[in-house]
Amino acid sequence: PPLPDVSTGPFLDRVFSGARFAASGVMFTLRHLRVLRWAIVPMVVQLLIFAGLVALGLLYVSDMATALGPAPGHWYSFLGAVLEVALVVLLLIVGAVATLLIGGVVCDPFYDGISEATESILLARDVGERFTIASVVRGVLRELGATVLRLSLYLGVAIPLWILGLTGIGSVVALPASLAWTWFFVAIEALSRSQARHKLPGGQRFSAVFQHKALALGFGAAGWLFAYIPLTAP
Repeated sequence: PPLPDVSTGPFLDRVFSGARFAASGVMFTLRHLRVLRWAIVPMVVQLLIFAGLVALGLLYVSDMATALGPAPGHWYSFLGAVLEVALVVLLLIVGAVATLLIGGVVCDPFYDGISEATESILLARDVGERFTIASVVRGVLRELGATVLRLSLYLGVAIPLWILGLTGIGSVVALPASLAWTWFFVAIEALSRSQARHKLPGGQRFSAVFQHKALALGFGAAGWLFAYIPLTAP
């Protein structure tokens, strides 16, 4: 049967469709041993990267809260505890994004395998390419360059939003906008893994996501949540 058209319809319906795509990807991986074999290593690697980044960051959270927060003894000193909680939340968000970036480079050969196995199952024919050390090196170097480009794009929007949030009233706009932009970035990062195998340049990867903003927003939101659940990423 033909696939349903999810590129049209109400905005929220398309957002939820994107979220369902991300959730169905987890279930698809668990149902097919061929895909799961390729996914096990990236799952474990990303879990270790995330745990390591968070553990490292927690060593400095208390000192940062003390340095940035109010001096003890004032009536508003409770803001120091609020700041410490905010820094932990920020650490978790940054840790998830950094894990996606680092994992995308380190685990590139495995993501190629996941992409090939998934396409072969869905198309009912073999689409695999011959494995060579040279192709692995080229893939890692290609994704290293693409990661720098994606990170530059993310920071190019995230930093101005962060500055806007420091203005006080601007935080009303900056907070939801930052969250939405992070979801878009997660969608770009996750979808880039299969696009890389087809050697799509960075510009085409971005345009493919932005052409379907609602789908990407839902997909990235679900993917962002899955990043905090052990062994559900990629």
